[in-house]
Amino acid sequence: MTRAAATYLIIEVATVCEKLHGRVRDHFSEMPWRRIAGMRNIAAHANDEVNDEVAWDVLAVFVPQLARDLGLPPQPGDPMVLPPGLDTA
Repeated sequence: MTRAAATYLIIEVATVCEKLHGRVRDHFSEMPWRRIAGMRNIAAHANDEVNDEVAWDVLAVFVPQLARDLGLPPQPGDPMVLPPGLDTA
């Protein structure tokens, strides 16, 4: 059950990343967007190939770092501060 939950979370995070507006993805061009999409594809279509240690590292290290790098608030309900250029419509 834990493995299924981890796979689901990886798929969800990557799906959200894939749906980000192009301006956001361009602004954060240093992010490994293609690798994120690749991990999603492996988790969704070949989840028997997902190494448990890699999945744990993705969820415990990479996803929190990605959130910090994107400027997401640390706690739900905290205000989000957008970088200059993204703070206007």
